[in-house]
Amino acid sequence: MFQDESTFGAKLDQTGVEAHYDQCVKRLLAEKISLAFILKYSVREFADISIEKIRNSCIESVEVSSRGVDIDETNIMLRAREGGSAVLGQNVEDVTRTEGKIIYDLLFQASAPHEKRPIPLIIDLEAQYKLPDQYILPVRGTYYVSREFSAEKGTIFSHSDYQALRKAYSIWICSEAASSRERSIITYEMLASCSVGNADVDPYECDYLSVVMIYLGKTGKAEHPLFRFLETLLSNELTPEEKKQIFLNEFGITTTRTMQKEMDEMCNFGEGLAERLSEKYMQQGIQQGMQQGIQQGMQQGMQQGMQQALQAVVQKMQQTGLSPADISLYTGLSIDQIRELSIHLSK
Repeated sequence: MFQDESTFGAKLDQTGVEAHYDQCVKRLLAEKISLAFILKYSVREFADISIEKIRNSCIESVEVSSRGVDIDETNIMLRAREGGSAVLGQNVEDVTRTEGKIIYDLLFQASAPHEKRPIPLIIDLEAQYKLPDQYILPVRGTYYVSREFSAEKGTIFSHSDYQALRKAYSIWICSEAASSRERSIITYEMLASCSVGNADVDPYECDYLSVVMIYLGKTGKAEHPLFRFLETLLSNELTPEEKKQIFLNEFGITTTRTMQKEMDEMCNFGEGLAERLSEKYMQQGIQQGMQQGIQQGMQQGMQQGMQQALQAVVQKMQQTGLSPADISLYTGLSIDQIRELSIHLSK
Protein backbone atom coordinates (compact mmCIF):
# COMPACT_ATOMS: atom_id res chain seq x y z
CA MET A 1 0.00 0.00 0.00
CA PHE A 2 1.00 3.59 -0.56
CA GLN A 3 1.19 5.81 2.52
CA ASP A 4 1.08 9.59 2.11
CA GLU A 5 2.62 11.78 4.80
CA SER A 6 1.40 14.72 3.86
CA THR A 7 -6.44 24.85 -10.34
CA PHE A 8 -8.21 27.11 -13.51
CA GLY A 9 -8.60 30.82 -15.29
CA ALA A 10 -7.18 34.25 -14.62
CA LYS A 11 -6.13 34.57 -11.01
CA LEU A 12 -6.93 38.28 -10.79
CA ASP A 13 -10.61 37.56 -11.49
CA GLN A 14 -11.00 35.03 -8.71
CA THR A 15 -13.08 35.61 -5.61
CA GLY A 16 -11.84 34.43 -2.21
CA VAL A 17 -13.84 31.21 -2.46
CA GLU A 18 -12.58 30.48 -5.96
CA ALA A 19 -8.96 31.22 -5.01
CA HIS A 20 -9.11 28.93 -1.96
CA TYR A 21 -10.72 26.16 -4.01
CA ASP A 22 -8.03 26.61 -6.65
CA GLN A 23 -5.25 26.27 -4.06
CA CYS A 24 -6.84 23.13 -2.57
CA VAL A 25 -6.84 21.52 -6.02
CA LYS A 26 -3.19 22.43 -6.60
CA ARG A 27 -2.11 21.10 -3.21
CA LEU A 28 -3.88 17.79 -3.89
CA LEU A 29 -2.24 17.54 -7.31
CA ALA A 30 1.12 18.35 -5.68
CA GLU A 31 0.94 15.17 -3.58
CA LYS A 32 3.56 12.72 -4.83
CA ILE A 33 0.97 9.96 -5.24
CA SER A 34 -1.05 12.26 -7.53
CA LEU A 35 2.04 13.18 -9.55
CA ALA A 36 3.03 9.51 -9.79
CA PHE A 37 -0.32 8.58 -11.37
CA ILE A 38 -0.11 11.49 -13.81
CA LEU A 39 3.47 10.67 -14.84
CA LYS A 40 2.77 6.94 -15.19
CA TYR A 41 -0.09 7.37 -17.65
CA SER A 42 0.72 10.60 -19.50
CA VAL A 43 4.53 10.82 -19.77
CA ARG A 44 6.07 8.32 -22.18
CA GLU A 45 9.32 8.03 -20.22
CA PHE A 46 7.45 6.61 -17.19
CA ALA A 47 5.12 4.19 -19.01
CA ASP A 48 7.05 1.09 -17.87
CA ILE A 49 7.78 2.28 -14.33
CA SER A 50 5.56 1.32 -11.40
CA ILE A 51 3.56 4.01 -9.63
CA GLU A 52 5.22 3.10 -6.34
CA LYS A 53 8.73 3.51 -7.80
CA ILE A 54 7.80 6.83 -9.44
CA ARG A 55 6.41 8.11 -6.17
CA ASN A 56 9.31 6.94 -4.02
CA SER A 57 12.35 7.68 -6.17
CA CYS A 58 11.58 9.59 -9.39
CA ILE A 59 10.01 12.85 -8.23
CA GLU A 60 12.35 15.41 -6.77
CA SER A 61 10.92 17.23 -3.75
CA VAL A 62 11.26 20.71 -5.15
CA GLU A 63 9.59 23.57 -3.35
CA VAL A 64 8.01 25.80 -5.95
CA SER A 65 8.47 29.54 -5.46
CA SER A 66 5.53 31.84 -4.82
CA ARG A 67 7.52 34.97 -5.71
CA GLY A 68 8.50 36.50 -9.03
CA VAL A 69 11.64 35.02 -10.59
CA ASP A 70 13.57 36.62 -13.42
CA ILE A 71 14.87 33.93 -15.75
CA ASP A 72 17.40 36.38 -17.13
CA GLU A 73 19.14 36.46 -13.77
CA THR A 74 18.37 33.41 -11.63
CA ASN A 75 17.14 29.84 -11.65
CA ILE A 76 13.36 29.35 -11.60
CA MET A 77 13.75 26.09 -9.66
CA LEU A 78 14.60 26.18 -5.96
CA ARG A 79 16.75 23.69 -4.16
CA ALA A 80 15.18 20.40 -3.16
CA ARG A 81 13.62 20.16 0.27
CA GLU A 82 14.44 17.27 2.55
CA GLY A 83 11.54 14.84 3.07
CA GLY A 84 7.84 15.49 2.60
CA SER A 85 5.33 13.84 0.29
CA ALA A 86 4.19 16.89 -1.63
CA VAL A 87 5.79 19.11 -4.21
CA LEU A 88 4.43 22.29 -2.71
CA GLY A 89 1.86 23.80 -5.06
CA GLN A 90 2.32 27.54 -4.78
CA ASN A 91 2.29 29.44 -8.07
CA VAL A 92 5.67 30.14 -9.61
CA GLU A 93 6.20 33.23 -11.75
CA ASP A 94 8.43 33.09 -14.80
CA VAL A 95 9.57 36.61 -15.67
CA THR A 96 11.78 37.84 -18.49
CA ARG A 97 12.52 41.41 -19.52
CA THR A 98 11.43 40.88 -23.11
CA GLU A 99 8.48 38.47 -22.86
CA GLY A 100 6.65 39.47 -19.68
CA LYS A 101 5.34 37.25 -16.90
CA ILE A 102 3.52 33.91 -16.78
CA ILE A 103 2.57 31.95 -13.68
CA TYR A 104 2.89 28.17 -13.53
CA ASP A 105 0.45 26.28 -11.32
CA LEU A 106 3.04 23.67 -10.36
CA LEU A 107 6.61 23.25 -11.58
CA PHE A 108 8.84 20.34 -10.57
CA GLN A 109 11.66 18.08 -11.73
CA ALA A 110 11.56 14.32 -12.23
CA SER A 111 14.06 11.68 -13.30
CA ALA A 112 12.94 8.74 -15.46
CA PRO A 113 15.00 5.52 -15.09
CA HIS A 114 16.73 4.37 -18.28
CA GLU A 115 19.10 1.52 -19.15
CA LYS A 116 21.94 3.93 -19.97
CA ARG A 117 21.32 6.82 -17.57
CA PRO A 118 18.34 8.53 -15.91
CA ILE A 119 16.41 10.96 -18.11
CA PRO A 120 15.96 14.30 -16.30
CA LEU A 121 12.70 16.15 -17.00
CA ILE A 122 11.23 19.53 -16.08
CA ILE A 123 7.45 19.41 -15.79
CA ASP A 124 4.81 22.12 -15.57
CA LEU A 125 1.41 20.88 -14.35
CA GLU A 126 -1.64 23.07 -14.99
CA ALA A 127 -5.23 22.67 -13.77
CA GLN A 128 -7.80 24.12 -16.20
CA TYR A 129 -11.47 24.39 -15.19
CA LYS A 130 -13.00 25.87 -18.36
CA LEU A 131 -11.82 25.72 -21.95
CA PRO A 132 -11.11 29.24 -23.26
CA ASP A 133 -13.17 30.72 -26.09
CA GLN A 134 -10.51 33.04 -27.49
CA TYR A 135 -7.72 30.52 -28.19
CA ILE A 136 -6.93 26.80 -28.48
CA LEU A 137 -5.59 25.57 -25.14
CA PRO A 138 -2.76 23.37 -26.56
CA VAL A 139 -1.34 26.53 -28.18
CA ARG A 140 -1.06 28.09 -24.73
CA GLY A 141 0.54 24.86 -23.54
CA THR A 142 3.10 25.15 -26.34
CA TYR A 143 3.97 28.67 -25.19
CA TYR A 144 4.32 27.53 -21.58
CA VAL A 145 6.59 24.60 -22.42
CA SER A 146 8.70 26.83 -24.69
CA ARG A 147 9.22 29.35 -21.88
CA GLU A 148 9.98 26.49 -19.52
CA PHE A 149 12.58 25.12 -21.98
CA SER A 150 14.23 28.48 -22.72
CA ALA A 151 14.53 29.18 -18.98
CA GLU A 152 17.18 26.43 -18.81
CA LYS A 153 19.70 28.80 -20.40
CA GLY A 154 22.00 29.97 -17.65
CA THR A 155 20.44 27.62 -15.10
CA ILE A 156 20.69 24.05 -16.41
CA PHE A 157 23.38 24.81 -19.00
CA SER A 158 25.62 27.66 -20.10
CA HIS A 159 27.55 28.75 -23.19
CA SER A 160 27.12 26.10 -25.92
CA ASP A 161 26.52 23.04 -23.76
CA TYR A 162 23.14 22.30 -25.41
CA GLN A 163 23.37 18.56 -24.73
CA ALA A 164 22.78 19.38 -21.06
CA LEU A 165 19.27 20.60 -21.86
CA ARG A 166 16.46 18.71 -20.15
CA LYS A 167 13.23 17.70 -21.81
CA ALA A 168 10.30 19.91 -20.80
CA TYR A 169 6.66 18.89 -20.40
CA SER A 170 3.57 21.03 -19.95
CA ILE A 171 0.70 18.84 -18.71
CA TRP A 172 -2.85 20.22 -18.57
CA ILE A 173 -5.65 18.59 -16.56
CA CYS A 174 -8.91 19.83 -18.05
CA SER A 175 -12.14 19.43 -16.11
CA GLU A 176 -14.18 20.56 -19.11
CA ALA A 177 -13.98 18.82 -22.48
CA ALA A 178 -15.95 18.45 -25.69
CA SER A 179 -17.85 15.15 -25.66
CA SER A 180 -15.54 13.78 -28.37
CA ARG A 181 -12.50 14.37 -26.12
CA GLU A 182 -13.83 13.29 -22.73
CA ARG A 183 -11.50 10.87 -20.94
CA SER A 184 -8.76 11.18 -23.51
CA ILE A 185 -5.06 12.05 -23.35
CA ILE A 186 -3.63 13.93 -26.33
CA THR A 187 0.13 14.46 -26.66
CA TYR A 188 1.75 17.10 -28.87
CA GLU A 189 5.45 16.45 -29.35
CA MET A 190 8.42 17.38 -31.49
CA LEU A 191 9.41 14.45 -33.74
CA ALA A 192 11.93 14.31 -36.61
CA SER A 193 11.11 13.08 -40.12
CA CYS A 194 12.94 13.04 -43.44
CA SER A 195 11.02 15.16 -45.97
CA VAL A 196 13.53 14.80 -48.84
CA GLY A 197 15.86 11.87 -49.51
CA ASN A 198 16.19 8.54 -47.70
CA ALA A 199 18.05 9.55 -44.54
CA ASP A 200 17.72 7.24 -41.59
CA VAL A 201 16.41 9.59 -38.88
CA ASP A 202 15.68 8.80 -35.27
CA PRO A 203 12.28 10.47 -34.72
CA TYR A 204 13.17 11.16 -31.09
CA GLU A 205 16.63 12.69 -31.55
CA CYS A 206 15.24 16.17 -30.85
CA ASP A 207 12.46 15.08 -28.48
CA TYR A 208 12.74 17.93 -25.99
CA LEU A 209 9.27 19.54 -25.89
CA SER A 210 5.91 17.89 -25.17
CA VAL A 211 2.45 19.21 -24.33
CA VAL A 212 -0.03 16.76 -22.81
CA MET A 213 -3.76 17.47 -22.55
CA ILE A 214 -5.69 15.27 -20.09
CA TYR A 215 -9.44 15.68 -20.61
CA LEU A 216 -11.55 14.38 -17.72
CA GLY A 217 -15.10 13.02 -17.93
CA LYS A 218 -18.25 14.02 -16.03
CA THR A 219 -20.64 11.08 -16.16
CA GLY A 220 -20.38 7.45 -15.12
CA LYS A 221 -17.44 5.63 -13.63
CA ALA A 222 -14.13 5.90 -15.46
CA GLU A 223 -12.47 2.58 -16.33
CA HIS A 224 -8.96 3.94 -17.00
CA PRO A 225 -6.99 4.21 -13.72
CA LEU A 226 -5.74 7.76 -14.31
CA PHE A 227 -9.21 9.14 -15.01
CA ARG A 228 -10.69 7.17 -12.11
CA PHE A 229 -8.00 8.56 -9.79
CA LEU A 230 -8.23 12.19 -10.91
CA GLU A 231 -12.02 12.31 -11.19
CA THR A 232 -12.27 10.87 -7.68
CA LEU A 233 -9.64 13.24 -6.30
CA LEU A 234 -11.21 16.37 -7.83
CA SER A 235 -14.89 15.40 -7.53
CA ASN A 236 -17.35 17.84 -5.97
CA GLU A 237 -20.01 15.14 -5.66
CA LEU A 238 -18.12 12.56 -3.59
CA THR A 239 -17.59 13.18 0.11
CA PRO A 240 -14.05 13.03 1.51
CA GLU A 241 -14.94 9.74 3.20
CA GLU A 242 -16.20 8.25 -0.09
CA LYS A 243 -12.97 9.34 -1.79
CA LYS A 244 -10.95 7.77 1.00
CA GLN A 245 -12.73 4.43 0.55
CA ILE A 246 -12.28 4.46 -3.25
CA PHE A 247 -8.56 5.17 -2.91
CA LEU A 248 -8.17 2.38 -0.37
CA ASN A 249 -10.36 -0.27 -2.03
CA GLU A 250 -9.49 0.36 -5.69
CA PHE A 251 -5.93 1.68 -5.54
CA GLY A 252 -4.56 0.46 -2.21
CA ILE A 253 -3.80 4.05 -1.21
CA THR A 254 -4.10 4.98 2.45
CA THR A 255 -4.68 8.72 2.80
CA THR A 256 -3.40 10.37 5.95
CA ARG A 257 -4.47 13.48 7.77
CA THR A 258 -2.89 16.02 5.43
CA MET A 259 -4.46 14.67 2.25
CA GLN A 260 -7.76 14.15 4.09
CA LYS A 261 -7.65 17.77 5.27
CA GLU A 262 -7.14 19.03 1.70
CA MET A 263 -10.10 16.94 0.46
CA ASP A 264 -12.25 18.29 3.30
CA GLU A 265 -11.33 21.87 2.45
CA MET A 266 -11.87 21.36 -1.28
CA CYS A 267 -15.31 19.90 -0.57
CA ASN A 268 -16.24 22.86 1.65
CA PHE A 269 -14.96 25.48 -0.77
CA GLY A 270 -16.62 23.61 -3.68
CA GLU A 271 -19.98 23.78 -1.93
CA GLY A 272 -19.49 27.49 -1.24
CA LEU A 273 -18.54 28.12 -4.85
CA ALA A 274 -21.60 26.21 -6.11
CA GLU A 275 -23.90 28.17 -3.79
CA ARG A 276 -22.37 31.46 -4.90
CA LEU A 277 -22.79 30.57 -8.58
CA SER A 278 -26.35 29.38 -8.01
CA GLU A 279 -27.29 32.65 -6.27
CA LYS A 280 -25.58 34.67 -9.00
CA TYR A 281 -27.36 32.89 -11.85
CA MET A 282 -30.72 32.94 -10.04
CA GLN A 283 -30.44 36.69 -9.50
CA GLN A 284 -29.44 37.29 -13.12
CA GLY A 285 -32.30 35.14 -14.32
CA ILE A 286 -34.87 36.85 -12.12
CA GLN A 287 -33.71 40.29 -13.26
CA GLN A 288 -33.91 39.33 -16.92
CA GLY A 289 -37.28 37.69 -16.50
CA MET A 290 -38.78 40.53 -14.48
CA GLN A 291 -37.67 43.14 -16.98
CA GLN A 292 -39.40 41.31 -19.80
CA GLY A 293 -42.43 40.57 -17.60
CA ILE A 294 -43.06 44.24 -16.76
CA GLN A 295 -43.25 45.07 -20.46
CA GLN A 296 -45.95 42.41 -21.07
CA GLY A 297 -48.25 43.31 -18.17
CA MET A 298 -48.13 42.79 -14.43
CA GLN A 299 -50.04 39.52 -13.98
CA GLN A 300 -48.98 37.79 -17.15
CA GLY A 301 -45.55 39.35 -16.90
CA MET A 302 -44.93 37.96 -13.42
CA GLN A 303 -45.72 34.42 -14.56
CA GLN A 304 -43.70 34.71 -17.72
CA GLY A 305 -40.93 36.50 -15.87
CA MET A 306 -40.51 33.70 -13.38
CA GLN A 307 -40.54 31.13 -16.18
CA GLN A 308 -37.92 33.10 -18.09
CA ALA A 309 -35.92 33.47 -14.90
CA LEU A 310 -35.84 29.70 -14.48
CA GLN A 311 -34.88 29.28 -18.14
CA ALA A 312 -32.08 31.81 -17.75
CA VAL A 313 -30.81 30.07 -14.61
CA VAL A 314 -30.80 26.67 -16.30
CA GLN A 315 -29.15 28.10 -19.42
CA LYS A 316 -26.40 29.85 -17.43
CA MET A 317 -25.67 26.73 -15.39
CA GLN A 318 -25.57 24.55 -18.52
CA GLN A 319 -23.10 26.97 -20.10
CA THR A 320 -20.76 26.48 -17.13
CA GLY A 321 -20.85 22.71 -17.68
CA LEU A 322 -23.05 21.72 -14.73
CA SER A 323 -24.89 18.41 -15.16
CA PRO A 324 -28.72 18.09 -14.88
CA ALA A 325 -28.20 16.44 -11.49
CA ASP A 326 -26.15 19.41 -10.26
CA ILE A 327 -28.71 21.92 -11.60
CA SER A 328 -31.50 19.99 -9.87
CA LEU A 329 -29.54 20.08 -6.61
CA TYR A 330 -28.96 23.85 -6.73
CA THR A 331 -32.40 24.98 -8.06
CA GLY A 332 -34.83 22.41 -6.63
CA LEU A 333 -36.15 21.63 -10.12
CA SER A 334 -36.73 18.02 -11.09
CA ILE A 335 -34.69 16.39 -13.85
CA ASP A 336 -37.83 16.29 -16.04
CA GLN A 337 -38.44 20.04 -15.52
CA ILE A 338 -34.83 20.78 -16.43
CA ARG A 339 -35.15 18.70 -19.60
CA GLU A 340 -38.36 20.51 -20.56
CA LEU A 341 -36.66 23.86 -20.08
CA SER A 342 -33.67 22.65 -22.12
CA ILE A 343 -35.96 21.58 -24.96
CA HIS A 344 -37.69 24.97 -24.88
CA LEU A 345 -34.32 26.78 -24.95
CA SER A 346 -33.18 24.79 -27.98
CA LYS A 347 -36.21 25.88 -30.08
